[in-house]
Amino acid sequence: MSDDIIVAVARAFIALQEDDYMEAEKLLNGLSIEEVLEAQRITHKLHTICGGIVYRKITKKEKKLKQDVFKYLNGLREDGCACMYNTKTDIQETFGIDKVHAGKLLIEWMLDIW
Repeated sequence: MSDDIIVAVARAFIALQEDDYMEAEKLLNGLSIEEVLEAQRITHKLHTICGGIVYRKITKKEKKLKQDVFKYLNGLREDGCACMYNTKTDIQETFGIDKVHAGKLLIEWMLDIW
């Protein structure tokens, strides 16, 4: 299986996801069914591997953020200077995350200290 066939099939699948059927047809024109199926199998395997890598990186980043937020919240509690009603806003501003994410982390921290 040549790299050109794999690239053509991968581009055709991207074109199909973008509803560009003419481009997909042009890319697949002249390829046999066996070539397309083999290239699809290879690109699917690559997609699975890349997706796993991205997921692990996101998970690792989220774990680090959670640790940092918990450390920040523990520091606020120990200092005794924080009004806990404003804590979600403080988390948002300090860590640059949206209010839903900040709220979820705050709830996790609150459940964790009980």
